[in-house]
Amino acid sequence: MSPVILQGIMLRLWLVHIITICVLLTNVKSGVPIGTGGPSIILESKDALLTCVVSDNSSNNTVIWKKGDEILTAGTVRVTKDHRVRILHDENPKGKNLETGGEVWVLLIKTLKPSDSGAYICELNSDPVLRSIHILTVKELHSSTGGPSNSTDTSTAESSDVFLLPPPLDAQDNRSFWRPSQVPPLVTHDFTECCERANVSAQCMGFCNVHNILDGTTGVDPEACERDFPGIVRCMADGRNHVPCCVEKQIPDLCQDMCRGEYTPFTDKLKTRVSCVQHTLSGLQCILKGVQLIPSSPTFLTIENVSETSVSVGWTAPEKLAERVSGYTINVTKLHSFDEDELSGEIIHRTAADTAESVELHTVPANQTQLVLSNLTPLAMYAVIVTATNEYGTSLPSERLRFFTHTSASAAESRAGTTDKQAMPQIPDTRQCCEDNGMTHRMCLDKMCDPQKTDQATLPDFMVCAPWSNITFNCLANNIDHTPCCRARGIPSACFPLCAGKLQSLDFSLFKCLRFMPEYNSCLFQGYGVLADPPSKLRTVAKTDSFVILDWNKPKRLADTVSTYHVKFRRLGVGDDYLSVEKRQPPLILEGLEADIYYEFYVVSVNAYGKSEASPRLITRTLPAEPVQPMASRYNMTTCCQASGLLPQCAPLCSYNIRLSDIERLGPACRAQMPILARCAAGGRDHSPCCSRRGVINACMPLCRGVMPLALTTKSATGASSGATSAATPSSSLSSSSSSSSSNVPDCLSYAGNILQCFEEGTQNIPGPPEDVHATFVNQSSISLVWTQPDADGAGAGSGNSSGGSGAVATGNASPGDMITGDELAAGAVDSTNGNPAVAGRDMPSSSSVDATSGTTTGTEDIEFIVQYGKVNNMTMYETVAKLENELTTNETSIDLTNLDANALYRITVVTRGKFGTSLPASMLLLNTTDQHRTTEGEGVTWGAPSPPHSLTVVAHSATWMQLTWQPPEYAHPHERITYR
Repeated sequence: MSPVILQGIMLRLWLVHIITICVLLTNVKSGVPIGTGGPSIILESKDALLTCVVSDNSSNNTVIWKKGDEILTAGTVRVTKDHRVRILHDENPKGKNLETGGEVWVLLIKTLKPSDSGAYICELNSDPVLRSIHILTVKELHSSTGGPSNSTDTSTAESSDVFLLPPPLDAQDNRSFWRPSQVPPLVTHDFTECCERANVSAQCMGFCNVHNILDGTTGVDPEACERDFPGIVRCMADGRNHVPCCVEKQIPDLCQDMCRGEYTPFTDKLKTRVSCVQHTLSGLQCILKGVQLIPSSPTFLTIENVSETSVSVGWTAPEKLAERVSGYTINVTKLHSFDEDELSGEIIHRTAADTAESVELHTVPANQTQLVLSNLTPLAMYAVIVTATNEYGTSLPSERLRFFTHTSASAAESRAGTTDKQAMPQIPDTRQCCEDNGMTHRMCLDKMCDPQKTDQATLPDFMVCAPWSNITFNCLANNIDHTPCCRARGIPSACFPLCAGKLQSLDFSLFKCLRFMPEYNSCLFQGYGVLADPPSKLRTVAKTDSFVILDWNKPKRLADTVSTYHVKFRRLGVGDDYLSVEKRQPPLILEGLEADIYYEFYVVSVNAYGKSEASPRLITRTLPAEPVQPMASRYNMTTCCQASGLLPQCAPLCSYNIRLSDIERLGPACRAQMPILARCAAGGRDHSPCCSRRGVINACMPLCRGVMPLALTTKSATGASSGATSAATPSSSLSSSSSSSSSNVPDCLSYAGNILQCFEEGTQNIPGPPEDVHATFVNQSSISLVWTQPDADGAGAGSGNSSGGSGAVATGNASPGDMITGDELAAGAVDSTNGNPAVAGRDMPSSSSVDATSGTTTGTEDIEFIVQYGKVNNMTMYETVAKLENELTTNETSIDLTNLDANALYRITVVTRGKFGTSLPASMLLLNTTDQHRTTEGEGVTWGAPSPPHSLTVVAHSATWMQLTWQPPEYAHPHERITYR
C-alpha cells in the first residue's frame, strides 16, 4: 500500500467512513510516519520487510509497530513473544536523520506464515498519535500437483481477501515492487462512470477510485466533497450488499453504512459522531472482494395488473455479473401505514415491543424475471423489493415500489374486453392545402403548415411567415371553428381569430399568442378527432390526513392510444397553481397533502398528438389529523436528571440528542454535572456488551455503565493541581490542564455516537434496576432480602426515597482557575462531580408494604433477578469492581440467603436480567451475620445504599487548605440525588 497517514485526530476525525479514510490518507507532512510502498505480497516461508519512515521526530517519540491491538515492537525493543519479529533501525550519532529523509524503522518478519497476513500499523506516539498502515499478504506455497503444500483448504484461508493495488502506474514510475513478479492478476475498483451519472462534481471525481483514496491522491480536501459523498459511497458499493463480509470482519453495525452503499453525514447531534476509523480498511477490502463476486442490483422493477388480491412484479437482470446470478429473492412487505417505510433522516431505533411487519419472501430461479403475487389483502398497502443472489452473497435491493391492492376500473375494463378499439382518423394534409393556395416559402411550409410542429414556432418564424398567415391558419383550421376549445383551454380572446381560421393578416398584436401555441395545437388535434377523450368517473378510493388514492375510468374514445395521464391538483380557495403528477395507469397514490384541507383534482389523457380536455373536477377533503400518541417509553432521561438535582441551566445536555454546540456553550457551567448526566444517560443499565460490539475502547467502557473513566478525571485533577494558587479552594471538579501527558487521556468523545446510541437502545430494551433493595432479617447463617420490580417509567423518580451515602470532606467553592472551556470539554475532558459545601444526611426510605409475588409494571415481563453476594473484609469491602463469588437467580422479589458463615461481613447486590441485557446494581448492602431478631415491620430493616465515593485524591494543598477530588459512587440508582459530606 502507498503511504497511509493518520493526522489530526480531533473532532473532524468523526467524519464517518469515507471522510475518515481520506483524512487518514492525506499528503505527508512533517512528523508523520510514511510507508514506502504498496501492499507487500510475499510467498510463504520467505522474510518480509515493512518500512516506515518518520520525516521529523524532534521530540524523540517512540515508534511502535502493531498488528491489530497487539503491540509487536516499541522502539528497538521486541514486545511480542514471536521470535521471528525484529526491528531494523540505524541510529546515527545525532539521533536524527532529517537530511537523508527521516528515521527509518523496518519491521522484519522471518519465515512467513499465512496467518501473518493482515494490516500492520506503524505508530508514532506523538500528540496527536500518527499512524501509517502497511498491508502484508502471504501467499501459500503450492505443490507440484497444483494443490497447497499442506492439507489446509485454501478456500477457508484469509487469502480470499482482495489485494489493494493502486491504479496503473506511468512508465516513468520506478515503483515496480507494487506489482511483484509471479503474482496473479489483481483488481482495482474504478467507479468514475457511476459518479458521472450521479452528478458528482468534477473536483471530487478523485474519490471515485478506491486506490486514489488509499493513496491520498484524490486531489481535494474531503470536507469540500461532503455533498457528493452520498453519491460516491453509493457508487462505491456498486449495487452489492457487503454487510455479511463486514460482519465477518467484526465491523460494528454503526459502521456498516458504507457496506450498504449509504453515507451518514455528521450533524451537530453528538450521537451521529461515530468512531469507525479502525474499520475502514476492512470495509474497503470487503467492497473490493464483493464487486468481483456478487451481482449488482436488479433493475427496472415494475408493478402491473394490480387487483384486490394479486399483482404482477417484473424486473430485468443486473447490469453487472448477471451471468453469476443463481436466483432472485422478492421481498413483499405489508405496510401498517402508507409512509411506514419512509425515513426522516433521524436515527430510528426499534424496540422489542415493536410490532413486526408482515413480510413474505419468494425465491425464483435466475431465468425468471417475473412473478405473480396472489392471496394479498384487499385495500392494503404493500412494498416490494428484489435482490439478486448467488453463492457469494446478495446484491443490494432494487428500488422499492409500493402499491395499493385495488382493482382499477380501467384495468377491469381491459380484462373484460369492454373497451372498443376505434380507428384513428386521418390528419388532414395541411401542407398540401398551403401549397395549393400559393405558399412557396420552404421554412414556412415546414413549420407553420404542419400541425405537429406549429408549437415549435418562434417569434422570428411568425415574422417571416406573416405574409402567408391567412393561408397557414386557414389551412390548419381545416374549415373547423376551434374557438370553443381555445376558450376552454384558457387561450385569450385576442387569439380566437387563429382558432377560427378566419385570419386575414397577422399583426403585431397576435404575436403574444405565440406562448399559447401548445394549447392551440391540442385544439387542432381535438378538432381533427385524433385526441383521446378525457377520463371519466374520477373518484377517491381511499384517503387519510396526508394522502388520497385516485381512480378513474379509461376514455370512452381512443383509449388504446393513451400513453399516460396527467393528474392536476391544488388546494381549493387559496389561489395556488395546479401541480401535476404523471401516471401511466390508474390508480394514483397522491401523498404529501395537508390534513383537513379541500383539494381540487382533474385528469387529462395524453397520447401521441397531445392532451385531451380535462375530466370533470373532483373536490374532496382530506381527513383531520389524528392526534399522535407518544410512544410509551420505559425510561425518561429528563425525569432522571430532574430527580437527581441537575442544574436547570444544564437541562439541554440531558438528552440523547445532545448537541455539540450545547456542550461548547454549557460545558464550563455544567462541568460538575457530568456524573449526573452520565448516570442518567445509562439509566441504571449495563450497556457494556453493546459498547463492546460497537468498538468502544476499553478506556471508555466505564461510560457505558454511567461512570466517568478514571483516566479522564486523573488528567484533569493533575491539571487542577498545577494551576492551583494560594487562593485555591478544594473542589471535586475537573480543571483545565496543560499537562504534557494529554496524549495518554482516552479520546472518549470520538466514541460518543457509539455510546449514546447504545444508551438510547438499551434504556428501551434492558430492564431497569430493582427498587428498594433491603434486608428484613439477619442472623448468623442467613439473610432475608426483599425488593420491588423496576420502576419502568421512572414515575417514582422524584419521591426522594434515597440520597447520597458515605460522605467526603470538601471545603470552599471552585476557583476560577479550575474552570475549563467548552473546547476542552468537547475534546474529551469529561468532568467529575463538583463538591457542594452543603452537608446532607441520608434519608431513610419509607417502608411501605411490599408484596413479593404480585404486581408488575409495564415492560417488566420475562425478567429475572440475579442476587450476587460474597464475603469481604476491610480491604475489599469498597472495591469498585465487585468480586462476588456467589450468585442466585429468582423470578420472585424476595430471597433467603442461607448457609452463610457466622460473624462474617457480606456484600450483596441485586440486578435485573432481561432478554436484551442486565441492569446495574442500584445499591449495595454490607451486612454482618450476627444474631438479629425479626422486629415489627419497618423497624430494624437494613436498606441498600449507594456504594461510597472512591479514588479520593489530594490534588493541591498548603498550610491552611487542601483541594480534594474523588469519583462518584459506582453503584447508585439513576434517579438518586447524591450529596457528599
